[in-house]
Amino acid sequence: MKKNITKLFVLLVAVMAVVSMIRPILSTPSENTSETPQTELPENTEPETDEMAVTTGIAEIKKHGNLVLETKGSEFFEKGYEYGDMIKVSVLGKEYEMPVCHGYTEVEEGQCVCVIAVDEASETDTAVIAVNSGNFAEYAGIAFKEKIEEEPGYKWNYAQGVELPVQIDISMKEKGAYAEKLSEKQLVRTNERSDYAELSDEDYANFREVSVGTLKEYILYRSSSPINPDLNRNHEADEACKAAGIRSFINLADSAVSAAAFEGYEDTYYAGQNIFFADMSYDFTSAESGEKIANAMRFIGDTEGPYLIHCKEGKDRTGFVIAVLECLAGASWQEIKEDYLKTYINFFKIETADPLYERIAEINIRKSLEKAFSAENIETADLEKCAEEYLHSISLSDDEIASLKKALLK
Repeated sequence: MKKNITKLFVLLVAVMAVVSMIRPILSTPSENTSETPQTELPENTEPETDEMAVTTGIAEIKKHGNLVLETKGSEFFEKGYEYGDMIKVSVLGKEYEMPVCHGYTEVEEGQCVCVIAVDEASETDTAVIAVNSGNFAEYAGIAFKEKIEEEPGYKWNYAQGVELPVQIDISMKEKGAYAEKLSEKQLVRTNERSDYAELSDEDYANFREVSVGTLKEYILYRSSSPINPDLNRNHEADEACKAAGIRSFINLADSAVSAAAFEGYEDTYYAGQNIFFADMSYDFTSAESGEKIANAMRFIGDTEGPYLIHCKEGKDRTGFVIAVLECLAGASWQEIKEDYLKTYINFFKIETADPLYERIAEINIRKSLEKAFSAENIETADLEKCAEEYLHSISLSDDEIASLKKALLK
């Protein structure tokens, strides 16, 4: 017992000695201060800030859910933003990464994009947040579109709990990170007839007969808008429609009121024919678009041809609806792809040997059809069967599909 006490005493003395040695080190104050050391900023230096950061709001929600920002496109350029930059957009507590581009189709379908357009001649100066072939306002949970009787036929209602004004914070993610992809995707179309001297008036207007599979001869056509003057192709398109004797038009872009507002509308050949105004969005696979496509198909089944389907360019919305009908007619994927890409040859002078030729089809019409048809591989799918199942899914009955086939197919 006595030995144990002695050992404990020796151990205690040793511990006290160690503590006495390290106490000065632990208790020595930092130089010139008795407080915990702090990292000091050099004189006249403030904490770093993102000089390119932009805090803005929503100036307008466009028809298809695109957000027009309060900050002008030129102001983004002044901040140092350029086409091909990758940015971060924060809204309602969520962050979205997207590139800065010239147009919506410079990203793949379903991807977010910031489209900046600055053009002194047309007095355009905008920055827009969008989803290619989608609806950003609804996608981000900001607002939802309600159908109304009064023009323009819809209104936007902000989602429950959204505080106004909605704040949008934008910052740089990586400078030039999308520049290489953008150079691959960037396509240039002009609206000057003289720039397409090698094209006939029909090709300039993107007008052509659709003649694949079992489609009847001279029954189905497609084109850019015969009435909208924005592309400077409406007169050529209207004349081509008259020459082909088009009796029934499916207008995927406009309402009856917006169509009638185009300059010279009443004097067109178009205005005197049967017209179905679908006023359809770019989100082809949405329930709303499905309903409008179904009604367009019923219109074809109930009216006399020849028929012409168009939107504004005759490229995206028209491309999808025409492709569905081509599938119904038993066309091959190769035939569908070639007809779709004819528009890119007419507008953008893409050549079939260009690697971009195949890439455009892969990221656009192939992706749209595979999504609509729930098909893993469009090349091996039974396209005719897929088209019928799709038409059933958007509420067409067997009798209505039969009427559609009777109108279009041999």
